[in-house]
Amino acid sequence: MRTAIFTIAAVAALVAAIYFIERKGHIEGERKATLAAEQKVNVELRESKRALDAMHRHIEATERARAAEAARIATDHLKEKSRVEAERDRALADVRAGRVRLRLAEGRADAAGRDVVCMPAVIPGPAGSEPPTQEAGFSEPRDEAAVRLLAEADAVVVELNKCWRTVRADRGLQEPQ
Repeated sequence: MRTAIFTIAAVAALVAAIYFIERKGHIEGERKATLAAEQKVNVELRESKRALDAMHRHIEATERARAAEAARIATDHLKEKSRVEAERDRALADVRAGRVRLRLAEGRADAAGRDVVCMPAVIPGPAGSEPPTQEAGFSEPRDEAAVRLLAEADAVVVELNKCWRTVRADRGLQEPQ
């Protein structure tokens, strides 16, 4: 009976040893598989990080380019706005000095022989000529008001052009030729 118990104990110990050895091998295999999976995930993470860094660099470069374009548009806008204001000031000075008079266009030639087709028309008076009669043109305050109104319209066009250029730049559209 003792031998049977020892035999049973020996078989049980052998089965347990085989089970634990097998289990250890299985655990070792799982650990190796887990380690390989972790390494694969780490490689994928590094690749994802590189791709993400490249996207960030691209986005930053795009933002810098758009900021530079916005600054260029703003600078051009200020120059254009100054040009329009200077043009207005020159026209007002010409009106005040009597070098330019605004007249209603009647579809006839001015003193220099040019056809007058727009209303109101800016008609420079020839040197030494008489200014047009009041019936044919505006009074001086109205001349100034008309010049100011036309300059205001020019300023609105400048503002609208800036808006369109900003939208085109923001959307990456080409400037029209």
